[in-house]
Amino acid sequence: RPGTTAGIVGSAVRRPPRRQKPDGLFPACDNGQLVIMIPSNGRLSVHLKTPFPMDGRYPTKLERTLYRLQVGPNAVYNRLYPVHPLFFASLAVAATAYQYHFCSSRWLFFLPQYESAVIIIAQNVMISLVVAYVPVFLIRCFLKYFYFNYKGFLFEDRQNPSLTTKFWAICHKLLSFTSPRLCSCDSLLPSLPVPALQDIIERYLETIEPILTKEEFDKTSQMARAFERNEGKKLQVLAWLYSCVTSNYVSGLLQLSVIVTGFWEKYAYHYSRETLLINSSVGHCVRFFTLPLSTTFLQNAFPQTKQYERRMSAISRRSVCSQLINKRLRGYSSTQYVFLYLLATTLYDTGAFIGDGLLCGCHYRKMYATTRVPGITIDHLENYRLSRHMAVYHKGNFYKVEMFDENNRIYSIPELTKIFADILTRDDVTTRSVAHVAALTTDKRDKWYANRARFFLNNATNKETLTIIETAIAFIVLDDSKEYEYNPDKSERLDNFMRNMLTGDGRNRWADKSLNYCISATARCGGTTEHSIGDGFEFDHLLENFVYMDTRILNGFYPSVVEEVKSPFANGSLSSNGDLSNKKINLKRAERLSFEVDDEMAAEIERCYNTYKQKIEDVDMAATIFRTFGKGRIKQGKLSPDAFVQMAIQLANFKDQHKFVLTYESASARFYANSRTETLRTATKESCAFVRAMIDPDCDNEERYRLLKVACERHVQRNRNCMVGKGVDRHLFVLYILSKAISVSSPFLDYYISQPWLLSTSQAPTLTGQMDEDTKVEDSWIGASFGPVAKHGYGICYRFAGNHSICVHISSLKSAGNTVLFVMNLSSAAHRFTLLASAAMETQIDRPGITDWSPHEGQG
Repeated sequence: RPGTTAGIVGSAVRRPPRRQKPDGLFPACDNGQLVIMIPSNGRLSVHLKTPFPMDGRYPTKLERTLYRLQVGPNAVYNRLYPVHPLFFASLAVAATAYQYHFCSSRWLFFLPQYESAVIIIAQNVMISLVVAYVPVFLIRCFLKYFYFNYKGFLFEDRQNPSLTTKFWAICHKLLSFTSPRLCSCDSLLPSLPVPALQDIIERYLETIEPILTKEEFDKTSQMARAFERNEGKKLQVLAWLYSCVTSNYVSGLLQLSVIVTGFWEKYAYHYSRETLLINSSVGHCVRFFTLPLSTTFLQNAFPQTKQYERRMSAISRRSVCSQLINKRLRGYSSTQYVFLYLLATTLYDTGAFIGDGLLCGCHYRKMYATTRVPGITIDHLENYRLSRHMAVYHKGNFYKVEMFDENNRIYSIPELTKIFADILTRDDVTTRSVAHVAALTTDKRDKWYANRARFFLNNATNKETLTIIETAIAFIVLDDSKEYEYNPDKSERLDNFMRNMLTGDGRNRWADKSLNYCISATARCGGTTEHSIGDGFEFDHLLENFVYMDTRILNGFYPSVVEEVKSPFANGSLSSNGDLSNKKINLKRAERLSFEVDDEMAAEIERCYNTYKQKIEDVDMAATIFRTFGKGRIKQGKLSPDAFVQMAIQLANFKDQHKFVLTYESASARFYANSRTETLRTATKESCAFVRAMIDPDCDNEERYRLLKVACERHVQRNRNCMVGKGVDRHLFVLYILSKAISVSSPFLDYYISQPWLLSTSQAPTLTGQMDEDTKVEDSWIGASFGPVAKHGYGICYRFAGNHSICVHISSLKSAGNTVLFVMNLSSAAHRFTLLASAAMETQIDRPGITDWSPHEGQG
């Protein structure tokens, strides 16, 4: 399963005029500080730094045009980086003055001579701009072909680096004084190199040898060598030619595009006709900690809480604030709001910018207001750029919630609270078919394409509603469940929560949307993400900011007692058309969306719902959190934490299946333009030797630890090779696609593509460093999950919560009947490894430390 791998720019959003302060919690931003206002107590001395400004406005038509034409100030900043536009402008003005003063300049000699002063000034300006850009061009060439292209620092001893690495480090330090914005460096990143075919074949055979029998390996080796001698040469040339005309021959395009959809996204994701949920979705949930709720609340219906209501409005506001500023920062109309400003401000302030500009950030643009549109044979992503509304699902009803008032100012949290209070207290009645209409999106993609055209595009009312949902910033689900929580004494509740975040319940996820947020009756927050839009970098960055907002900004202000939620209409504070009685604020009431469902459409909805419910019931999820040890204890044993978990997975699987299998772990390829991930094949000769030693009762602990150390070192080395374009699978995947495109038969490629990944693993990364998870353990976030790739396999997503815990979420199909045994084996293996490392330290076994720096520390 594909997983994955700025600076302060002043005021990114023009601050709106001061507004009347609504009742209740009122966050107001003042130079990046959140000042908490409580009317009954006046201004409190609470100044908390927010990841992004909480106020903003919708861009004007002129600003949107500049974004679309890529001529805004941020586009200029990105094209000049690392030279600041002010320095460039100063140099250009000085050159213009010089040229104008000395009209006999040799540069003017090459241009046609005119008497007009205007034309002469224009010539001077043109020449001055060229002269001023020459040093910028040379600096950018140096960065592109040395600084961003050099990867030797990954493989050298940090205590004894080479002269080249020292020079690279000096350049890195100098660039730290000129802060890149999120995509300032994307055009400077090198193209993904095309590996030699012989090297690919050698590496491939090396990875499969330990998992095949001798007869199987000999047969596969013969096919591989024949491929290398024959059709492989032609396909290799085609791959090289394609790489010459695109920045990334795996995931790039020949032409510029708002949504970058190359071979990988197109054929690894969009070509599949299976349902999106479970197969191409990622479920996630946030903190260990559950909001404190009184016993009275647990006995009441879920809407009757202020916690629920305010959590809803806060999440909506955070999404749209990020979305707005995203546009301001990038200057590209295709860029989505949230992450770009969030990265530029939050990570710079915390000194944790991902890769310091060394990594590609182009996939952030697909996070919001994006929909995967079904097709007959292949889907495509549709990005709706700027959006003004959220789509909300509550008790079978769909609503459109505007995020801006009539003056294009974003609503505050108290204002959004009023809107959601109205939704939670409505008595809107709907039919079963309307309540289940989202089940149509859970169907196979070709069938959903036909139903979408039949029941939506050919019906004016349904088409309008579909447009509102698909163009929304995100899809918010108000779930009435009160069973979602993390309770070590009731582990099944976290299992059910994580499974629901992955699958939904068959009617409350719009599967095509890039982001579905889900808020439970106990104010538990999670969500479902469509995987083709991005990887762990994007998803987990979003979650870390949400956790930060919850723990640092909003957590102390959730009421600890139950407060009955009343509709704003009850006391006449809102008029029937949605205006507040106070004319200074215009608050738009959530618009209930309508569907026209005939008998034929109702039958299809019911069929999709019943079919998908069976798939949900077949998903087995085991959400496990190891609290007795974590990354800190593993590092004390001088082992790579990621390699440690992967070795535990290998041992658990061998004890479960009594054989070694193909194991996928996502590794980052973000050092290259438009890149996403590479496959890290974790079943190696070294790992298999270690597993056999753990099974062998005659092997002593000293030898077991030695083999564990060797296997972990090999794992780290292979991970770094994947990061610099020395993987196996993405290149073979491209060769397979090219063979189909030119109708070349290849038994080797057919064999390669047919092999199942019985173990699909990924680490959810820790990116921003905003949260100190060791100081406040309960504020750690739980992680993510995804479904198994193979019918009889496992999907394993894990995350290191600070140094104290390891969160592992294992999915499989109940029809395989393996999850419970695998979880037990994994838990046993992890504890045995920890004891093994501890024993080795006590006996003073000599072992050099293993460093595991990389943007890959979790590529989800």
